[in-house]
Amino acid sequence: MVRLDLVTDIGAIDVSSLELPNGGPRLPTDLWPDIISHLSFESLESVMFVCHYFRTLAQPFFFRTLAIKPFALYLSWTRQRNEDDCNWIKQKLEFYSSPTIARHVQICRITPYRPSGINSAFGTDRGRSTIDPIFKLLPQLTNLTEIDLDTVHLTEDNMKQMSRIPRLNTVFVKNCIVMALPIRLAAKTVFLRLKRCRSFHPSQPNALLLSLLQPDVVESLCMTGDPVAADFDDIARLPSLQCLHTLCINYSTALLASFLPCLTQLPVLREIILRVHSTYSPALQSSFLLPPSAIPLLEKYGGPLELAGYFGQGRPLKHLKLCGVHTGDNLLKHLSALNSDADIEALEFHVVDVNKSLLDGLFDTRLGFPSIKALDITFDSMDHKLLTCVLPTMRLPLDIEYLSIVQSDQSSDHAVPADELVLKKAYLTQYSALRYVAFTGNGYSWRFDPSTGAPAKGSRTMEDWQRPTLSQAMIERISKDD
Repeated sequence: MVRLDLVTDIGAIDVSSLELPNGGPRLPTDLWPDIISHLSFESLESVMFVCHYFRTLAQPFFFRTLAIKPFALYLSWTRQRNEDDCNWIKQKLEFYSSPTIARHVQICRITPYRPSGINSAFGTDRGRSTIDPIFKLLPQLTNLTEIDLDTVHLTEDNMKQMSRIPRLNTVFVKNCIVMALPIRLAAKTVFLRLKRCRSFHPSQPNALLLSLLQPDVVESLCMTGDPVAADFDDIARLPSLQCLHTLCINYSTALLASFLPCLTQLPVLREIILRVHSTYSPALQSSFLLPPSAIPLLEKYGGPLELAGYFGQGRPLKHLKLCGVHTGDNLLKHLSALNSDADIEALEFHVVDVNKSLLDGLFDTRLGFPSIKALDITFDSMDHKLLTCVLPTMRLPLDIEYLSIVQSDQSSDHAVPADELVLKKAYLTQYSALRYVAFTGNGYSWRFDPSTGAPAKGSRTMEDWQRPTLSQAMIERISKDD
C-alpha cells in the first residue's frame, strides 16, 4: 500500500530538497515538475507508485482528477451487490471531500460498468447507493470545471446537484439516460454521445439535451452516436443559441430534413465539423444550397469534400479540413465552386497523388489561394522531384506560416534530410512568416523552422497552428465505439 504524504500545491514543493532514488534519472530537478504536469491521468497513476520523489511531484496534478471508474453497478433485479466496490468508493469520496483535496479537483470522471447481459437502456436503475454519494459530493468541488459521465442513469436529484457546480465548463455525456425534467446546466462545451433509445418516453423531449443547451451559455456542441430526427426537432424548438460557435455531428445526419431548421437557430456558428468513420466513402450529395440566412458567419468546415460547397458557398470560409478528396483535380474542382466570399487561410486534406497541376492550382496567385497561411497535405505517392525542382520555382503565398507535405503511413519518423532538399531550402527563407516546414516521403523526413534554420523539435499538426475549440482528441474521446 502506498503511503500518501499529501502535497497538493506544486508551488509549495522545494524540488532541490527532494532526493532522487538510487539509479534514478539525472535530469535537472527543476525540469521534472514541468514534465510531470504534461502527463495524462493514467500516466500519473503509474508515477504515483514509482517512488517517494515522483509521488511528491505527481500529487498536485493527480488530485486534479477524481476518477471513479470502472465500478460494478448491479441493478436491483439482479439481487447482486459488490460490497468491495461500495466500500472503495465510500473511502475515496471521504478522502476527496476533505477541503484540502476538494479545492484542487478540476475533472470528475464517473464510469460504471454493468454485468454482461443487462441492457442499461431499459428498466429503472434503483442501484442508487453507488451513484448518489458521488453526485452529492460534486457541488463541494468548488473548482470543478469538467465532468465526464458514461452509462449513468441521471435522476432529478443528480441533475440538480450538477446544476450547483459553480465553475462547470465542460460536460462529456456518453450513453446516459435522464429520468427527470430539463434543468439548467450552464456548461460552455458539451459532448453528447446519444443512444437510439432516447428516454423511457420517446415522445418526451430529450431532457439531457435541453438541460445542456442553454441559449445564453453553450459555445461548443459535439453530438455523436445515434442522434435521431427528434433530437434535431428539440433543438429547433429552442430559442436561438446565441453563443454557439462550434458544432460537431456525424456526417450521415447532416442532410436530414430535421437538421436544416437547427441551423437557423445558430446565428453565430463559425465552425462545423462533420465526423466520418475510417470506412467512409462519398455517398451523400445535395442538389440544393443552404439558404443565405442559415449560418451566415461560417468560417471553418471539416468534413467530406462533396459537402464543402453545400455548407460553404456564399459564406466567408477561411479554414477547410477535407476528407474524401482522392485526386487533386477533384479538390480543385470543388474549391473553385466556392464563390469569392471564401478567402481560404488554412487547408488540410489527404490525396492519393501529389502532382504539378495540384501545386499549380494551390500556389498560382492567379488561380489559387493567395491568402493561405497554413497548408497540410498528406499523400500516398509523390515524385520527390516536385519538392526539389518544381516547388522552388513557384511563388508561395507571402503570409504562409505552416507548410506540411507528408506521406501517409511512414514506417519511420526519424529526421533523415534528403540532400537535394537541404541544398534548396534557401528559397523558403524568403517567406518571413514561415515557421514550420515538413517534407516526408520514401527515404527522407525533413522538418525545420526556416526563420532559424534549426530542425523542428518533433512533428506538428494543423491543430498546433489553429488551436481549435474542439480538438480531434476530444472528439475521439466521446466518439469511441461509435
